[in-house]
Amino acid sequence: MENQQSNKKRIVWLALIVLTGFILIWLWSFLHTGMIVITTSDSNNSITLRQLISDSQLEAKPKTYKGSGKLSEKLKLGQYVVSVEGGSKSTVRLISLGSHRTVNLKIDPQATTGTQTVIYRKARNLLADGSQLTYLDDTDGKLYKIDNSNNFSTYGSGVFDSVIFVTPTSGVGQDNSGHLYQIKNGLGDPISVPFQYSGQVRFDVSSDGKLYVANGPDIYAGSLGGGLKKIYSADSSNLVIAAGSSGVAIASSKLEKDSKSVQPTLYIVSSDGKTIKKTRLTGDIREMDWSPDGKALSIANETSASIYSYDLKDKKPIPASGGIGNMTWFDNGRLYYSSNDQLWVYDPTSQQANLIANMPLASQIDNLKVSTDKSYLYVSTFGSASLNNFAIRRVGLKNQLVDKTIYQLQSILPLQVGRCDISFLNFTQPTILSFPISGESAQTCVQTSYDELSKRGFDMNRLSIKSSDLIQFTE
Repeated sequence: MENQQSNKKRIVWLALIVLTGFILIWLWSFLHTGMIVITTSDSNNSITLRQLISDSQLEAKPKTYKGSGKLSEKLKLGQYVVSVEGGSKSTVRLISLGSHRTVNLKIDPQATTGTQTVIYRKARNLLADGSQLTYLDDTDGKLYKIDNSNNFSTYGSGVFDSVIFVTPTSGVGQDNSGHLYQIKNGLGDPISVPFQYSGQVRFDVSSDGKLYVANGPDIYAGSLGGGLKKIYSADSSNLVIAAGSSGVAIASSKLEKDSKSVQPTLYIVSSDGKTIKKTRLTGDIREMDWSPDGKALSIANETSASIYSYDLKDKKPIPASGGIGNMTWFDNGRLYYSSNDQLWVYDPTSQQANLIANMPLASQIDNLKVSTDKSYLYVSTFGSASLNNFAIRRVGLKNQLVDKTIYQLQSILPLQVGRCDISFLNFTQPTILSFPISGESAQTCVQTSYDELSKRGFDMNRLSIKSSDLIQFTE
């Protein structure tokens, strides 16, 4: 009898242990997992979900979940990136999954916007407003402008290696010796600096005209006209700087002892030289850009990007599928960036990025700027060594209607007919440009352009033709 009672007790205790084990497993799962449910209006849209990994976990291979029309998964707590794609449309969003939480999201990718070609040129730096587009030509280092009458011309006589424009008529340029110049109406005046030029000189200009210069590890602050004063010394000369309305961000990459990798340090320094905050970064920092109000800083390395608050207390990853670049803020709530041949816009509040345009011919994006009147996003693109694949393009930001003639022209131009180059520019209206080759007369090429486009079905009453002796468009 006693043995029977003892066995019953053992069974009861064993049952209690098993039950407790099940309860603990359920409780752990309850506290450490959640549900993500993604739906989209089009059942053909593909949905991809993956866990976000940090730069220190690049070797990790997070599991990827896929579905069409709807995706529902029970997952561990953490941050996830969901992308919804359909045709040429794509949306990417960051999701934070909390304890025993179900996240329900309906995501419908937005329609992409058509891209207009402005001119076929290799531009390094550019800026536009409603009356003028100015750019630095990468082939000859000269400044060019297109005015509101669609006239194309050189802008001043200086030769520069890089330019940062504050307006289409002003900015700071740097020649191939590292010397800095104040640019005003196309002319460059040397900026007085309190140091001897030696080694690499880096500079950046904020949207309100504050100039920051790095000469070696030393940082100077001033204005477009100069007046530079030393405000800080970094711990290395390998710097990336970004000028903002409230100060300068400095990413200093120094090879640490007993380390084979570079661990960058980010400093936020006010214009009077006070260090606001500093933090460690990972990866090779490629670029940084401040929001207009100076409260948010976007930072991109070779694999990922994030947005930091001014005091560096808040960090939000940008949910991109690959490396991003050419970041530029539209306002304090919208960040534009490129990824290969795609143009994206990111909203830090919703933590959602939308694909807004694909470049023609899979051309890579090299530079992008929002026009000062906020009407267009201008981009410079390249595809190969051929001049035909270099272009300045733009995307409308105010739902502007685009004449179908522009799309028809950019699908066939530039081209060479006989000894004439035929191209076009389109700042205020599409204008045909003809360029004579090998001694051909300008008048002959104007007539050749007229005949060729008429033969292709264009209404020449709606197009003007100009002879250009400045540039050649084909090779």
